[in-house]
Amino acid sequence: MTSALPDRFCPVCGQDASERYCPRDGTATVTRKKVEAGALDYAPGHIVEGRYRITGRLGHGGFGAVFSAVHTGTGQDIALKVLHVDLSSDNAAIVRRFWQEAQMTSRLRHPNTVRVFDVGQTEEGAFYLAMEHLRGETLADLLEQRARHGQALTEAETRDMAVQVCRSLQEAHKAGLVHRDLKPGNVMLVQGDEEPGPLVKVLDFGIARRTDSSLTGEGSALGTPSYMSPEQCRGKPVDARSDLYALGVMLFRCVTGHVPFADENPFTVMFHHAETPVPDPRGMAPTPLSAGMARCIMRAMAKLPDERFADAREMREALEATLTQVDEEATKALAPLPVPVAPALQPPSAAEVFVPRSRKALMAGVMVGVVGLAALAWAVARQRHASAAAVAPAPALAPAPALAPAPALAPALAPALAPAPALAPVAAPAPAPAPEQRPAEPAAPRKRSAVEAIGSEGKTRHAQPQQPPAAPVGVKPAEAPPPKRVEAPAPPPPQKPAEKPTALD
Repeated sequence: MTSALPDRFCPVCGQDASERYCPRDGTATVTRKKVEAGALDYAPGHIVEGRYRITGRLGHGGFGAVFSAVHTGTGQDIALKVLHVDLSSDNAAIVRRFWQEAQMTSRLRHPNTVRVFDVGQTEEGAFYLAMEHLRGETLADLLEQRARHGQALTEAETRDMAVQVCRSLQEAHKAGLVHRDLKPGNVMLVQGDEEPGPLVKVLDFGIARRTDSSLTGEGSALGTPSYMSPEQCRGKPVDARSDLYALGVMLFRCVTGHVPFADENPFTVMFHHAETPVPDPRGMAPTPLSAGMARCIMRAMAKLPDERFADAREMREALEATLTQVDEEATKALAPLPVPVAPALQPPSAAEVFVPRSRKALMAGVMVGVVGLAALAWAVARQRHASAAAVAPAPALAPAPALAPAPALAPALAPALAPAPALAPVAAPAPAPAPEQRPAEPAAPRKRSAVEAIGSEGKTRHAQPQQPPAAPVGVKPAEAPPPKRVEAPAPPPPQKPAEKPTALD
């Protein structure tokens, strides 16, 4: 036969006690009492522990219920969370762990963490927490509203929320407190006094647990399957990096509108968290998502804790860095295009005239240069020839000497050797007006044709020689060649008349 357990014990040291306060540390003792069904349905006006008057019900769940209440002494509005924990058996370890975490939570002072003012036990045997009364909506409510319209949070909204959650986690983790059940339902969005956007408040550090689960027992899977880390799904011990994994799942849902792994069977979801790689949120986000934000989410949801962020501060700094990256990208996208300004015209240098980039370009340049030089030389030669023909007249021809009269030919040969009639002279073309150019060198005399030569000889026989025109100033006239002396052919010797034959012959 087992002995009955004492009715009271210390929730801090676990020592049994019969007094109201522990004789060792002075902590208020708690009773081992089973909470009856319906005992926590408090109506407005009910007084809890003689200090808190119930004014309404804010919500309820497997962990218990949350009531709005007023402190009977100060009149301060509070939220009273009553936890349904069965203390009818020897579960001093569970109660001790819960009480220690409640005490640590009450020491948290960060603005992004809900304040806990008091912890105790009701007359019905349930534990309660007196917390800061927040007026707003949970992140889960906001995501459901957006999902009904096919929308999700923008990257800016997600980043602002996540940075504030990291600040809250940074203080709690430094105090040795792990949340273990971070999810959108435990994040409140309230209107702040100084911040333009909503003020984020993280609720329920280590205390939001269902009745059928050990609050923080080792070897059991605790939390919400959709946001549990791989080590939680395997029932292994967790640390602060498990909260960072849950925050990564929250960010995934914020930017995409749904969790990365979903199934009706919670064990299937837990298996995916433990084994299945996380999909890239950029392929599921309805709004543009930067690469920096995607990297933060993927790193926070790494399967191995060592591959995640080392702590909440490092994750917060990484999230804040994405804001700078997004601003730089937006600045580049919105910056006006530069207006091109024509540079001042300057004579190109020798190196800039032609810079071949390849062998083909070099050959093409050489060919163009050769053709250009040839065309220039042809044009210059043609111009010089035209100038010489216009300015420098051809040299005068020397008068031919008078020919001696031909001797009389024999009568038989006279008809055959009759002189041919003289050809008419060819008229020379009139010179073109000389252009205003410097005098050119005289051109070499052109060789005359046979027709011109004959015409010239006939002209000299019937016309008197003319004086050659005066040479231009500065040009020495060409000297005429000396006349050739033509000797008349000698007359043929007289022929002796033939003698008549005589009779004697």
